[in-house]
Amino acid sequence: MHKIDVDSGTKTLIEVKDLKDFAFDGLVAKGNAYQGVCSDNGVRVKTIKGRCIQNISGGGVSPDNPVEIETVRIKKVASFGKNFGLKILDNGIVKQRCTVTESGGFFTMSTTGADAYWGEVRATGQPRTGSEGTLFVAPAGKVYCKSMNNVFDKMFIQMWDKDLKSLGYLISFSSGRELNPATKYISLRVGIENSQAGTTYTDQIMISTEPITDWEPPYYEEVNVDLELFSLPSGVCDEVKDGKLIRRVKKLVLDGSNDELYSIQNTPNPYFGYNDTSRTIKPRKDGSGAIVSNVFCNRLQAATPDYLWAGLTANGVSIDINPASIVRVRVEGVTAVDELRAWLQSNPLTIYCELETPIITPLADIIVPTKAPYTIVTHDSPVETEIEYEILTKSDYLPDIIDIKKRLAALEAAAVGGGN
Repeated sequence: MHKIDVDSGTKTLIEVKDLKDFAFDGLVAKGNAYQGVCSDNGVRVKTIKGRCIQNISGGGVSPDNPVEIETVRIKKVASFGKNFGLKILDNGIVKQRCTVTESGGFFTMSTTGADAYWGEVRATGQPRTGSEGTLFVAPAGKVYCKSMNNVFDKMFIQMWDKDLKSLGYLISFSSGRELNPATKYISLRVGIENSQAGTTYTDQIMISTEPITDWEPPYYEEVNVDLELFSLPSGVCDEVKDGKLIRRVKKLVLDGSNDELYSIQNTPNPYFGYNDTSRTIKPRKDGSGAIVSNVFCNRLQAATPDYLWAGLTANGVSIDINPASIVRVRVEGVTAVDELRAWLQSNPLTIYCELETPIITPLADIIVPTKAPYTIVTHDSPVETEIEYEILTKSDYLPDIIDIKKRLAALEAAAVGGGN
């Protein structure tokens, strides 16, 4: 989910879920995008939060079935606008009777028969399968698309609703086309009606929110960020907020190295306690039972809430109340510390747990350029992430309901003050 802050108010612009192939200019964002109607002044990232994912299936996580945790990892935040910047990105894109390459805004189609095209046009109501090509968040108003030298003479705008079901398609005209009001995303099919086998066709293509006259390079800006944020099932999470990285979750890797200190308890069916010498891990709340939601592990099952320390099940992990052995693990068939070290060397554990005290680190402002009158801002985190942006300068382009309310309030106040 993306939010944008305007005059101390927050407005959700768009929420995108399970959108696996939102793509442009080499950057693929999975489920993360907003459409903003902005000026040229840019937006500042105010907050970033997200939930890590562990997709456990079958018998659950175990030494024989490790499941890595997908973290919130943002390497780039990017924006594009006006001219959408169509790209050929996905090798799985539908291509009929042709191959397609792109370089510097020029698309080259090598055809093997008549009616060659790339992209797909689906009948109304049919769901998207992810192979239709680059998917864009639909702008308000008209959409214009053009083969600059009219080489590609069959261009269709496919419309998709919020559930990625087809709303039908529009044939492109230079005067622009109004989208179905329910349209949330658009894609494009490009082709040549009377294409000939063994022929190569090359032209520039533009998709824009304004009438197209001359070729204009696609507007595109990206900002390198390189942030990784962690979270726990309990909802405790790292956060970027107002220029600071607030780290609340510790990533601990146990690989059996000699600097890792372990104790052994409850023989002959032992569990092992890892000694956090830095005393940075937050103990569980009390001694009555572990909290299953305060730990993630790639190879061992988090202990159930009614676990007592002496009854930690085989292939289990928990956070204890005792800092001297705060991370407790039990591995089936492992009965000695040397055996545990040998096992960890072949089966390293990645454990996420809560920090006793958050670590706060200053960050430079993340400022993303924008382009009037239309901009999409997105990022490349593999899991869904919530980002809140702040407009740098007030813009007349912004259709801001908050501003409308303020104007109405001012008019009402003026009317009362004037005795009307």
